Amino acid sequence: MNAIEPAVKNLHALSRSNFKEPRIGNYENTQEDNLFMPKEITNRIKIQSSRTKWGFNEEGCNSSVVAACLAIVAANVKSVIAERISDNYPQLEDEELYRYARLVTSAVIAKIHTIDWTAELLKMDTLRAGMQANWYGLLGKTYKDHFGHTGNSILSRFVGIRKPENDGVTYSLTEEFVSVYRMHSLLPDEILLRDIDSLQGRTSPLLSLNGMFIHAFFISIYIARYNQFRRNMLMRPIAKWEDLTNDKEAIAVLREVYGEDVESLDLLVGLMAEKKINGFAISETAFFIFLLMAPRRLKADRFFTSNFDEETYTKEGLKWVNTTESLKDVLGRHYPHMVDKWLNSTSAFSVWDSNPSPRNYIPIYLRIPR
Repeated sequence: MNAIEPAVKNLHALSRSNFKEPRIGNYENTQEDNLFMPKEITNRIKIQSSRTKWGFNEEGCNSSVVAACLAIVAANVKSVIAERISDNYPQLEDEELYRYARLVTSAVIAKIHTIDWTAELLKMDTLRAGMQANWYGLLGKTYKDHFGHTGNSILSRFVGIRKPENDGVTYSLTEEFVSVYRMHSLLPDEILLRDIDSLQGRTSPLLSLNGMFIHAFFISIYIARYNQFRRNMLMRPIAKWEDLTNDKEAIAVLREVYGEDVESLDLLVGLMAEKKINGFAISETAFFIFLLMAPRRLKADRFFTSNFDEETYTKEGLKWVNTTESLKDVLGRHYPHMVDKWLNSTSAFSVWDSNPSPRNYIPIYLRIPR
């Protein structure tokens, strides 16, 4: 067993849970599911499916092509990290390598989520500056990379601070955060699948058959309905449908379902119907929760504060986290041919064939917001 084995085991565990292992023998083998995984991994794993050619069966699984692709990317990242750490720490056992690789990968995902994905979800200069400050502090990346954390949570923010700041509450994600973070409704109904060696493409449904049950299930477990949720947040509740949205078609549908009873409006429906701040993909209501939780998930987590060091991550692992700034960096590292051919935008979370953002030499905190 070598350094790549832990990632192989992890992906295989994922496949077993999704493909219902007792029935794997009845599934047909497919080659397409391997995508661009290295031969070291694909030689050890056969991803199999029933009635679909993308590795996820339509029975008992709410997964998608996107999830399969991201699982493969994560497996590649863990494998490379494990090999890099193994090269510098040959005494480590496979389980230790796996744990280090998983920790580093988790930190990379959290960083991408903070300074890359969120900046595209809430697309305005003020939020981009705010999310950069959430990770690097007001002194910015260059200062933090060269001189480390100042010990001040404003100048260097929370990542790398000496001890967690949990405001007297053990690290957790609140029920309110879970309620507003159900963003599957933002996904398109179909995605375009392309072959790297071909200009041809085909569309594929994003969710499997059981995905249709997600919406009804989620609506039933919210902690409050839309108006009460806003009151709990000290936000003004709506008095009529026109307070929620200017979309006449949406208002007509809301009246058909709820009549004039705005108090019965389900939270998820309200969040999706609510008129958005310019540049935002999510509602103002969801943003309020996000604004509270975005810094907390960093400052209250010991792996981003007191244990964000070489002893916990290893020197190579910590360097990997500190030198990865975006999902585009990750894709460029593992799939350079794909990035060169298709990913023209600055962020992988933007429209890939859009123009990249122009270079701006003015520090982000000194720019006039657009």
